[in-house]
This record gives sequence, structure tokens and C-alpha cells, in this order.
Amino acid sequence: GAYKLLLACSKREQVLNASKNLVTCNARIKAYLSQLQREKEGQDMMGTDKRLADGRFPCHGTIAVTGLRLPLMWRDSDHFNNRGSSRRVAVFCLMQIG
Repeated sequence: GAYKLLLACSKREQVLNASKNLVTCNARIKAYLSQLQREKEGQDMMGTDKRLADGRFPCHGTIAVTGLRLPLMWRDSDHFNNRGSSRRVAVFCLMQIG
């Protein structure tokens, strides 16, 4: 659905939003598939203990990322010729850890 929407977009904001949705959906699908694979592998090893060698148990965690810096690029002519305009910039970041 998002890919067809991306092809039908005519405005820059629409393209940006559809692209973001497409990337996010693909990342979610990959994450769900990998989680399903882990659960399937866990069911295959049903008789084994899920404890690690040193006695710890694996668990899901939450992390926070702060101070993220993204370099922005633009052409000098665009910046210096349009001093009066207030241009908006959109940034979308998708992180995969692990």
C-alpha cells in the first residue's frame, strides 16, 4: 500500500511521508520476522534451559539515544540566494541495534 502511495505522490511532503512509512513498515516486518524466528528456535529447543552459561537469563531491554547529530547538506547557492525564506527541513532516522 505504501509503495503504491509513493508512486502516486505529486508533492514533496507526500513523497517524504510515504517514504518514511515504507521504510518504517519494512523495518517492522523484518523485526517481527526475526522475533518469530527466535521464538521458533526457542520452541525447537524446548527441553533446554534458557539460562546462559554463567547463570544469567536473557531479557528484552530498552535503551535511550540522546545527543544524536545528523550532518545536513545543501547547495551554497540555495542557502545564500534565499536568505529571506524560512525553509523547513525534515529528518527521519530509523535505528537498528543488534
